[in-house]
Amino acid sequence: MTSNQTLIITGESGSGKTQFCAGVVNALRKGDLQRIDIRGVLSPGLNRNGKKVGIQAVNVVTYEHKNLAEPNRGDAGPASTKKWSFDPKVIDWCNTVLERATPCDVLVLDEIGPLEFERGEGFTAGLAAVDRGSFRLALVVVRPHLIAHALERWPGAEVLNVQGLEDHRSAIEEIAGRLSPDSPSSN
Repeated sequence: MTSNQTLIITGESGSGKTQFCAGVVNALRKGDLQRIDIRGVLSPGLNRNGKKVGIQAVNVVTYEHKNLAEPNRGDAGPASTKKWSFDPKVIDWCNTVLERATPCDVLVLDEIGPLEFERGEGFTAGLAAVDRGSFRLALVVVRPHLIAHALERWPGAEVLNVQGLEDHRSAIEEIAGRLSPDSPSSN
């Protein structure tokens, strides 16, 4: 790959970070861009009656999905945060998907959080994939309080706060346009 960009997608919980990344993936699967090699993991929330009751992990190539996390009920298990208990087997599955993700055109890594930055656990293969830079564009979801960690690791990354966007569709189209055959960065 000749050049790469890391785009950190950020925003508070519920701001639409995963939905924004999915929008970019969908935009890249249309028209002249449909041959773009997109790989990685999306982590959409699982909602019931308007309440987030879990987190899924979705392989963006196969659409296979697994239940990644459920609300933490006081368990201080090996893969847990204050809010979520993560399934170690599903983390392993995600790491396998992420180990095989690069090289590619677009790498999707949703989401890197305290497990990865503060404890060296979680989607460690995703961190390594971004570090290698074997992509044209990486979409990396990071919460606002961890942006400093992300920029320390990837100092050339661009940060996009989806909460501050008035028009998600235009931002999605602009990002997809970076990979169009006519884009200067794609030559």
